[in-house]
Order: sequence, then C-alpha cells, then structure tokens
Amino acid sequence: MEWTLTARLFAPPLLALDFPPPPYLASQTLFLTAQARFSACVPKHTLLALAWVLEDASGAVVQAGEGAQLTIAPGVLRAGGEYTARLVANVASSVASASLARVFTVRVAPPAPDR
Repeated sequence: MEWTLTARLFAPPLLALDFPPPPYLASQTLFLTAQARFSACVPKHTLLALAWVLEDASGAVVQAGEGAQLTIAPGVLRAGGEYTARLVANVASSVASASLARVFTVRVAPPAPDR
C-alpha cells in the first residue's frame, strides 16, 4: 500500500480591524469589522475562519463571535471601561493563522456639543 501526503502551507493573511469613529458609548450599538488580505501566492478560493473575542480589562470574556463582523449591543459594555477586541483568522487546509487585537475605552458620556 502506498500513501501520498500533501502539505499545504500558506502565508497567514494580513488583518485589519475597522472600528467606527469614537466616542464609543455603552448605550450605542458598536459594529467591529474584520478585513483580511492574502498574499498573491495563496489560492483565490482559500477559506478563512474568523473568530472574535471581546475582553474587559480583567481579561474576562464579555462576548465572542464568528464571521467578518462583531456586533456589540447596547448595554454589553460599561461606561468608563477598557476593552480588548481580538480577532483570530485560521486558514482552512493549513496551519496558517493570524491574530490582531485593539484596545478601546468606552466613554461615560458623549462629548459636549461645540458652541
């Protein structure tokens, strides 16, 4: 019996996290969006699994999700709190993965209007 093993090693994707412009308020919905770009050597139809973890300053997981967008509903975040949004991308049929994190602070109140 003869076996053939094919290993696929792809470069991990380059990741970016898109946040709306601040301020971030506990009373508003926050949409975080992931962007991934592969190098030219990766086949065009390569599957990518995206996973999100949102942690508070103590490291406790506040929310998790999968896909290109994480929607944080009003009331999930606490005013004055600091949070880390972490994105992990795993390339299907490969051991390649990438991760990116961004820290942000939720404001206690919206800024006063300019007069």
